[in-house]
Amino acid sequence: LERQGEYEQARQLYTQALDECAPNDYRRRGELHRRRARALVHLDRLTAALQALEQAADEFRLARDTAARAAVDLDLGNVYSRMGQAERAVHHYERALLLYEEALVPDAASDPSSPIVWLLTQLGLTCYETGNREAAYRYLKRAEALSQEARVYYRWGELCRVSAVLLDEMGDRRQALEYAERAVAFCDSTLDRGGLVDALIRLGSLNAEEDNWAAAESCFTRALHVAEENADARAKSRVQAALAKWAARSGDVDRAVTLYREAVRTAGDDQQAAEIHRSLAELLKARREYDDAARHLESAIAALEKANRPKALAEAYSSLAEIYEAAGQPAAAARCLRRSVELFRTQ
Repeated sequence: LERQGEYEQARQLYTQALDECAPNDYRRRGELHRRRARALVHLDRLTAALQALEQAADEFRLARDTAARAAVDLDLGNVYSRMGQAERAVHHYERALLLYEEALVPDAASDPSSPIVWLLTQLGLTCYETGNREAAYRYLKRAEALSQEARVYYRWGELCRVSAVLLDEMGDRRQALEYAERAVAFCDSTLDRGGLVDALIRLGSLNAEEDNWAAAESCFTRALHVAEENADARAKSRVQAALAKWAARSGDVDRAVTLYREAVRTAGDDQQAAEIHRSLAELLKARREYDDAARHLESAIAALEKANRPKALAEAYSSLAEIYEAAGQPAAAARCLRRSVELFRTQ
């Protein structure tokens, strides 16, 4: 049933199996809780999935199954990441890494490389989301070394792309370009079309920072072509948003606004939509189109509320307060500012 996409029926059967399972059959109970959690994730019932995974962890702890506990922490990290709670995701990914190393490294019959490379890469990506650049770079360098040692390259494109971002932020533009080119080459060779779009966006952005507009336009144009070829509206939205960002930086605000308007219509998820709405609102505010700017920020706030991202919400409310103030609406500005302060205090 689960393989056929009948997730609610699958969840009910897993629950029934749990009711019939012996109380001391810890390993089987843990696996059933984990399967039930997987069905709940498909049903987008993420809070219930977290509860099921915590129950699975308790059962595997009683079964003294370290590898299974590591897999549950990996699942917990994935669910928290999906919920936009990167700090909590990092906590579980780090615990999974420790457990995998404890369970698998001493066992000569098993190859720990794949799960550990995956986790190190995921930790690097998620630490980057939290703003912890130092930890992100450390984990990605470990992932890179182990990938080359074990010849496990299945996340190489992501690893190189985010390493390029980090190196650029650290001021090493030359190495950043090298890693961005590696990401493009890897995604090209593995026919990873979605990854290729993101890698081309990163390489294009780096070339734009170097004022190499011909190379930048070439990357962005190819990224758009790949997205359109795959009928991938979400990827096309990412390219348009990247182009809009550089158009704004070069002073072509009209083109930037047009591109952002196109990008927001096909944004792939709440987080992407929220970022585009916020960027567009900033440009509209600069053009003194306050009503339109406020509408886009309110759309961003709705998306952030749904994604449960309090820090980004607090910043969005603060920006909205500035727009209302500039528009001569002090009561609305005060309301938004109060909400922003409330959210900041919960951090």
